Amino acid sequence: MNRLQTQVQSHLSAVRQNTEKLLTKGLSKSIQQPPNNIRKSRLDESTLHPESSRKNASSSFRDSRVAPQDKSSARAGLSAGSPLALDFSHRLFTPEHYEDRYEYPLVIWLHSQDSSEYELDGVMPHLSLRNYVAIAPRALQRSKLSERKFCWTQSGSGAVLAEQLVMQSIAHAINDLSIRPDRVFLAGYGTGGTLAQWIGLRNSESIAGVVSINGAFPKRCESLLQWRESRNLPVLFIHGGQSELCDADQTCHALQSAHRNGLSYQFLQFPCGDELNTAMTAMANQFMMKIVTE
Repeated sequence: MNRLQTQVQSHLSAVRQNTEKLLTKGLSKSIQQPPNNIRKSRLDESTLHPESSRKNASSSFRDSRVAPQDKSSARAGLSAGSPLALDFSHRLFTPEHYEDRYEYPLVIWLHSQDSSEYELDGVMPHLSLRNYVAIAPRALQRSKLSERKFCWTQSGSGAVLAEQLVMQSIAHAINDLSIRPDRVFLAGYGTGGTLAQWIGLRNSESIAGVVSINGAFPKRCESLLQWRESRNLPVLFIHGGQSELCDADQTCHALQSAHRNGLSYQFLQFPCGDELNTAMTAMANQFMMKIVTE
């Protein structure tokens, strides 16, 4: 094993130990969930519609398939349609006891490959039902697996289009809802996590933080010109130790890239594979709320 590999293995060991300390210290309650709270990596709409967890909640999910009504009724959760005048399919989450007088943090969720904006329904009950407004734009390319699933394209133009969806979502949310403009977060899973990193690093002046779960470090960032501006952007890089979406080589690449370019990455490794579990979302919530309260 050469010197670089030794350093990487040492760093990964430290990451695992740090994750264990954080879980033991701050998340003892949240990780005492039954195993059926674990979400598998190939997330589909059936696993991401936890109707039972939402029946008694005053929080609201809305999508773009129903024409929006007046802004006040939509905000009160009385309309099934999204109040955002976006020209693409998306999913909107408004928290419990939504108040116009309070400026909420905004989370833009980028769904995984071969999934859809409905992934948000499974994420928010475990992230927080009260802390955030959240929007999940739908990827523009239809999946080959199903007409109801969608993919983020890997081309340069596809990434730019995804960036446009994100920035439009942010602009409309700030304009039409009660959002704190300096507390906008990008988060995603798998390919969505990779995109969240890329878009966040390119637009660090507009983004408060990024959470990537089992998303590889974006290859296009190798030639990013805004490194100096991006170095202050907090990024939480969560990955499973046995993940195939973000394997050991990709994790090592992310560690090296972040170190080489002086990026503010925090790495957390969980003893799992391609899973999105409650401990991960609890860490994401803790990471974002720390920034919100600074």
